[in-house]
Amino acid sequence: MAETTGPHGIVQGRPFTVYDLETMPDDGHRYELLDGALLVTPAPEYKHQKVVLRLGALLDAACPD
Repeated sequence: MAETTGPHGIVQGRPFTVYDLETMPDDGHRYELLDGALLVTPAPEYKHQKVVLRLGALLDAACPD
C-alpha cells in the first residue's frame, strides 16, 4: 500500500512514527503510539481528574512508606 495523506494531513499507509507523533497538533487531544497505531483520545475532564486525585490520596494514606 502506498503512503498517502488523509484528512487533516495525517499520513496513511504505513505505521506511525515518533516523528509523526511530534507533528500532531496541540488541539486538546491526547496522541499516543501503540505498535505504530495512532490512538487519539480527548483530554480527561474535570470529574475524572478529581476522582484520580481522591484515589491517589486514599492509596497514599493506606500504603506505608
